Amino acid sequence: MLPITWALEYAHGTNIIHRDVKPSNILITESGDSMLTDFGIAKILDIEEGQTLTNTGVGVGTPEYMAPEQWLGHATIQSDIYSIGIVFFETITGHKPYTADTPAAVLLKQNNDPLPSPSKFVPDLPKAVEKVLFKALAKRPEDRYQGMADFAKVLEGLLLDSAAFDATKATSHQKVSNTATSQANVSTQCNDLTFIKDATIPDGTILQAGQSFIKTWEIKNTGSCSWTTAYRLLFSYGDRMGSTPINLPVEVESGDTIDISIQLKAPNKTGDYTGIYAVVDEKNVPFGPLLSVVIVVK
Repeated sequence: MLPITWALEYAHGTNIIHRDVKPSNILITESGDSMLTDFGIAKILDIEEGQTLTNTGVGVGTPEYMAPEQWLGHATIQSDIYSIGIVFFETITGHKPYTADTPAAVLLKQNNDPLPSPSKFVPDLPKAVEKVLFKALAKRPEDRYQGMADFAKVLEGLLLDSAAFDATKATSHQKVSNTATSQANVSTQCNDLTFIKDATIPDGTILQAGQSFIKTWEIKNTGSCSWTTAYRLLFSYGDRMGSTPINLPVEVESGDTIDISIQLKAPNKTGDYTGIYAVVDEKNVPFGPLLSVVIVVK
């Protein structure tokens, strides 16, 4: 899901709205990466205030994934957020929130019916996930996330929280079975890291506005498992400085250290900025301490 939000964030940054985000337009590569396709009905945003996306007033898109305002020919960044929210809802619950025999009936449901509670389909769904779905699928655009970057940041937070959620479940399972306890301990010790030092750009470094820089951390594999090149450095939260997820350049055996670097760019406005990153395994489960980028832009 996250790679699709990053793709949409990039598109929105170039004033393009997709308008037809749906599962059939999301492809999975052989390496397991997600790709957003079919910009065939995408439109370029008018940058002048007060302009609408289309002149026809005719809705364009796929009914079950269209935002309510999109039916009237008005599409905004929040319309894509609504559509990816539908995809997220369907991914989590296995159901579309609104279905009917005709497109007009779908429209009526989207406008008049409250969003079905996701926990109706997944009883043990964390409240944080449900809260994100309700906000992304708000009927009024102004009540949704106001940018795809905001939505992506929340999803990244859920990804980190899921590790804590899984750890909590593992703890509860310990009461049931000694075998489960042993397995949980092995799982916990498999992936772990220790932060050694900032190899470049130590926290508090002063940079010029818009200056490109490379942040490097030295970290050590203190777990019992090797890290493969499928392990990645992932932006978690805080100030995004133009980064994208990067895979580890080499495999790292238990006990070995590695320098992991990322190309970043200082914001164009003066101020203090902090970005937080996490190392995740091939299943996008984070582990070890978080890594920080703390700069001062003069």
